[in-house]
Amino acid sequence: MYRLLITFIFLLYTGSISAEQSVSTTFLISLDGFKLDYLSKRNTPNLLKVAKKIDNVIRLKPIFPSVTFPNHVSMVTGRYPTEHGILFNTMVDPTIKGEVFTLTNRNALNNPVWWQNTDPIWVTLSKQGKTSFTLFWPGSEVLISGIRPKKWLPYDHSMSSMDRVKKLISWIENNKVGRPDFVTLYLSEVDSAGHRYGPDNKKMFSSIQSVDHSIGFLISELKRIKIFNSSNLVIVSDHGMDTLDPQKIVIAEDLLPAAFDVDWVWYGATFGFDLKLDNQTQILNYLKDNRGFTCWPRNKLPNHFHFKEHRRAPDIICMMERGGYLKKKYSLFVPNGVHGYSPNLNSMHGILIANGPDIELKRENLSSVSIIEIYPLLTKLLNITPLENNSLGVLSNLVKIDEKNK
Repeated sequence: MYRLLITFIFLLYTGSISAEQSVSTTFLISLDGFKLDYLSKRNTPNLLKVAKKIDNVIRLKPIFPSVTFPNHVSMVTGRYPTEHGILFNTMVDPTIKGEVFTLTNRNALNNPVWWQNTDPIWVTLSKQGKTSFTLFWPGSEVLISGIRPKKWLPYDHSMSSMDRVKKLISWIENNKVGRPDFVTLYLSEVDSAGHRYGPDNKKMFSSIQSVDHSIGFLISELKRIKIFNSSNLVIVSDHGMDTLDPQKIVIAEDLLPAAFDVDWVWYGATFGFDLKLDNQTQILNYLKDNRGFTCWPRNKLPNHFHFKEHRRAPDIICMMERGGYLKKKYSLFVPNGVHGYSPNLNSMHGILIANGPDIELKRENLSSVSIIEIYPLLTKLLNITPLENNSLGVLSNLVKIDEKNK
């Protein structure tokens, strides 16, 4: 009898049996490109079930620029792009010769030099004796400070939302050394459909329902393996989506006279270029009367963008008015949905849904927050010491403080 009891305790501790555990796990789930009004316009019962009611959903404002990589990195660092170094989905760096950072260049994506100033939360967790599983997140497959998450995968865009959830559950269920403290899950199909069809096209609505169904499946699986009641779910989206106006498409190579001679670096709703000549003033004067976009030197963007001088920023940075888009002359792809506009636009706003045993759903007068505020929410839920960051801690009231942690 004594031996059986010892065996049971051992199996319970190692996670080899599916018994509810008191130690909580925090899940950070990103629904890329999931704009706020998708919740009210479409059938999303599982997301609303997590929120309890739609009034508990917080408007999540992206940081500038409102594109995928910088916003995801800001969520797990609490810092603005010019501090963590991931400024855009495409970058050049004069100190990194012969390499351009793009979403399709895996050598660059996995080069630690690009990520040396990021210090994401899974690195901090590892240094403070806790574990992370990341089923996709920008930077999670890179050795940062010599550290990767305990479980991770190279990003595979072709993996469906449901298969991502299944993989994550298999990691948790088959882990022999206990539950992870922190888990990320990244679902990309709403963003992909939004770009392809536009946010208001009926063809993309199935992707919203697919992601919602995947969240429902995740919840049912967490219940099956008996950890749902001790799991904190923080569901976010990095930005919203807007409809492209074909009349507002600008061709990069035709925008400036050839004599100005610039190198194009960023394309889209936010775009930028480097100078080859000492002609910044002339170029800005040439562009200043354009009513479709606004341009600034990289060190003089509006203060509310929190964008400081950085060597990876183009010399001139411009932002389109709503509906506009800058493309390469010979690029065949033109999206129907676009993001990258001002973070102040409602169409760029995403969602924050938080629920779990350590989360207080009452949000009082908190109607909108910046993505930069996700990091301190996570560090408080995980009971770790945060690194220096740019947040104001406005989400602190969502976390229930256990007496033992006071």
